[in-house]
Amino acid sequence: MPYSIGIQAAMMLALWVLLCAWSRDRHSDSGPWFVALAAALVLWCAGEVLFGFGAVDPVTRDRISFLGILATPPLWVGVAAHSGGTDFTRRVPWFPLALLAPSAVFYALLWSGPLAAVFLISDGGIGKEGPLFDVWMLWAYTLMAGGLYYLLFAVRSWPRRGLLPRMVALCAAVLLPVLGNAVYVYGSLDPIRDPTPILMALSAMPLRRALFASRFFEVLPVEQQDIVAGMPVAVVLADATGTVVMLNRRAEEVLSHRRAQLIGRSLDAVLQLVPEGVGSRVANGPGGAQCAVLGVS
Repeated sequence: MPYSIGIQAAMMLALWVLLCAWSRDRHSDSGPWFVALAAALVLWCAGEVLFGFGAVDPVTRDRISFLGILATPPLWVGVAAHSGGTDFTRRVPWFPLALLAPSAVFYALLWSGPLAAVFLISDGGIGKEGPLFDVWMLWAYTLMAGGLYYLLFAVRSWPRRGLLPRMVALCAAVLLPVLGNAVYVYGSLDPIRDPTPILMALSAMPLRRALFASRFFEVLPVEQQDIVAGMPVAVVLADATGTVVMLNRRAEEVLSHRRAQLIGRSLDAVLQLVPEGVGSRVANGPGGAQCAVLGVS
């Protein structure tokens, strides 16, 4: 019963994170990847919830849950890579999609009848690992570690103020579910009660907070996001800490930098990139938020 309640709460929390990320963060370069990552977590939890209610059999449960499970590591790399804003990511922004190819092969095995046993055997509600399961685990852990490396590389450009808590939040949000999963798969935990989706749902809040430097429970309406994105003038928005949380495409053109390179940096540092002869004005908003308009005198 406690696990059933926990997995249902995890699915609701994942849905909340998904809606918040779609509403507020989707305009950033890593935003769409984070939205997809949250959707994968919802699917992961949904399979477990439906099985707990007796709505699906073990095979269907695995087909639903593993659609999210197998997509999670590649999507995490997409979040991390686009948050880091490396030159390779700018040249090949779609490369995390290529990382989904092995996941697609493993997922196809779940629909292949007897051949599915080489990857996973659904037996009485317990998923027993086949010989290829360890190959998948090695691949997944490698992607999770690679994504974390990308992010730790990216923090060099973040403002020093509040940097340590964000680094701790990032490491904890990534490592806690991975460690929980390793203990579940290779330890002595109940084989039916996987804690990983619950740990991921709990980690999603600090992860989003650290990545997008935004107040989690203050969701900017979609209409306002679209208005700022479509403005013909260059606009840069910063939160109460002075950290840039959004800028539109015109601002990218004026500053000659992509959003992934600027979001998370201090507003003062970004304004230093304004070309000589281009004016700027900064206005203070509610709660200490700031809005900079470029190209005005």
